[in-house]
Amino acid sequence: MKLNTIRVSEIFSEIGTKNIDERKRIAIGDAMKPEIAEAHRFQVFESDSGDVLLRPVVEIPARELWLHKNKKAMDSVQKGLKESAEGKTKKLDLKKLAYEE
Repeated sequence: MKLNTIRVSEIFSEIGTKNIDERKRIAIGDAMKPEIAEAHRFQVFESDSGDVLLRPVVEIPARELWLHKNKKAMDSVQKGLKESAEGKTKKLDLKKLAYEE
């Protein structure tokens, strides 16, 4: 059953040769770049000539999808995380922030 068809126009480099185990599996963890290593799922594509492409997929909860679609909000969150990591934080007085009628 084919779900998707894609046209790939990227450059691929050979990263080595792997053996298939007795259960027809290939271990690829040591070949993955660190930024991809968090992916636990892959889309699997096969070309007409039998080449296989694994595309890493990272899933997010549906309730967080808005943030990934909103560049301004995402930039703001990333800026805040960076500033926090750099120690650029200050304590807020919550009483001053409270809504007054």
